[in-house]
Amino acid sequence: MVEYEPVIGMEVHVELLTKSKMFCGCEVAFGGAPNTRCCPGCLGLPGGLPVVNEKAVELMTKAALALHCEIAPRTIFHRKNYFYPDLAKNYQVSQFDKPLGENGYVEILAGGKPKKIAVRRVHMEEDTGKLLHVEGNRSLVDFNRSGMALMEIVTMNPPPPGFDQIESAEEAREYLQRLRQILLYLEVSDCRMEEGSMRCEPNISIKPKGQTKLGTKTEIKNLNSFRAVYMGVDFELKRQEKVLREGGKVVQETRRWDDDRGVTASMRSKEHAEEYRYYPDPDLSPMLFDEEYVGRIQAQIPELPLDRLRRFMADYGIS
Repeated sequence: MVEYEPVIGMEVHVELLTKSKMFCGCEVAFGGAPNTRCCPGCLGLPGGLPVVNEKAVELMTKAALALHCEIAPRTIFHRKNYFYPDLAKNYQVSQFDKPLGENGYVEILAGGKPKKIAVRRVHMEEDTGKLLHVEGNRSLVDFNRSGMALMEIVTMNPPPPGFDQIESAEEAREYLQRLRQILLYLEVSDCRMEEGSMRCEPNISIKPKGQTKLGTKTEIKNLNSFRAVYMGVDFELKRQEKVLREGGKVVQETRRWDDDRGVTASMRSKEHAEEYRYYPDPDLSPMLFDEEYVGRIQAQIPELPLDRLRRFMADYGIS
């Protein structure tokens, strides 16, 4: 019988601890009356031009450096075109082929042994609003969250030599816990998963053991707890193996986690990058990062969790 091995990628979205949104001066806060913290800029109205939030750039640079990323000397914003009912411009300002940070890693302890999970990129973008589904097959939109400063952290599969990938539901949960801990130490986000300020989207596939070609992947959308990440990944690995053993084919799609039933359910077919029709945002200038700026941000990074753990074990003999 064919033995399968998992390939798990993680896309993590993190809202940053700024007082205003990514490209306008609207206040950032959780909850409150719908549509009271928005302006022509984040509503995409004519004449609402974006201005980059300098504090958000600093926080993202700090996070990218703490994740051992290379900081791009020059980076730009792109428009990601997509039908967003909760993003009134109908495109998202994001970064495509020139992200702020690349080629980093997050160190985890898998079964007590260290693994370096390769991080492909850390990039900047804006958050979407919130859809509220009500009776009568209707949806209402709250734009208060739309345009908030958002950081996306994406792992790399397959990883380069000397680095590792996530290979189980346990490791997916451990990766997210370690990442959250680092971001809390840096004070770049409150990482309140129950409030949506940290959300995870695992990409899951399986392939015959030893085969280099990756299998067809599925994405689980917007998981906001460690438990949901563990259970969602574990279920999806078992579901895909069952499909293949029964002679079926795994379909590339986006799925959601149904916590009540303990299963993933199909939402829509998965988009490819070319379908987003990325192009440089003409309203935003390129950003340049020199050695002086990067060095100043690097100096702000505190002792991180694993470093502190190892120091305590070495200096105080703690097990």
